[in-house]
Amino acid sequence: EVIQPDTILQFAKLIISSVSRVASLQECMDKAERIGLLDRLDKSVEPGAFRCATVTRSEVNELRRVTRVVRQGHVTSVRGSVVQLEQGSLEVEVGTVFIDCTADGLARRESVPIFEPRKIVLQSVSICQQVFSASAIGKIECMDVEESVKNELVKPVPHPDRPIDFLDAVAVTIRNGDELVKRGLGGWLRGNRLFYGSHPGLLKMLWNFPLLLRVRKARADVEQLSAQLGRGMVAKL
Repeated sequence: EVIQPDTILQFAKLIISSVSRVASLQECMDKAERIGLLDRLDKSVEPGAFRCATVTRSEVNELRRVTRVVRQGHVTSVRGSVVQLEQGSLEVEVGTVFIDCTADGLARRESVPIFEPRKIVLQSVSICQQVFSASAIGKIECMDVEESVKNELVKPVPHPDRPIDFLDAVAVTIRNGDELVKRGLGGWLRGNRLFYGSHPGLLKMLWNFPLLLRVRKARADVEQLSAQLGRGMVAKL
């Protein structure tokens, strides 16, 4: 419920808080859950995936009503009354209907330069914000500068697949926002309704000015933790 126009600053606060002053990925994930940014269906199971899924609290409560959960990996085949999984098998009644919900609509891919001569490779430049990212890329493409300058302005933010990818995505998102503002595109961001920061009024933004001051400190924190974990994604780009 925090990803709404009138509560979007609260959402931003939760992200900044989750990556600030944490010493490990586990601490980051635990903090994000504790403050209400992330949730999981089963508190006794440590998630192995993170893909920016959004859900309401009422939907989570409904999903938790499902008590028969099989944790034996992905399904490899369904034949007659046997469901074969990666780590075992399951007997079911013949005629049972199965619904495949495993399609990866936003598969994680290797990052490549966004801007090339006579070619643009669309990629996200903000964590899980593909539509805003497309608008930012379009704006940058209209700038009368070399491709190398454009590519330095925004770096790709690969769609997260695992919890550790959350750190990378947040770090590069903050980095890209910093660079856009430094380049004089702060006003354009404020006028772009696809940008989450465009929805709060000016007075609310001024009231939350301390949040803006925390952003760069959070960037330093998450980059340091990412480097400790052997990621260093920002530097590699």
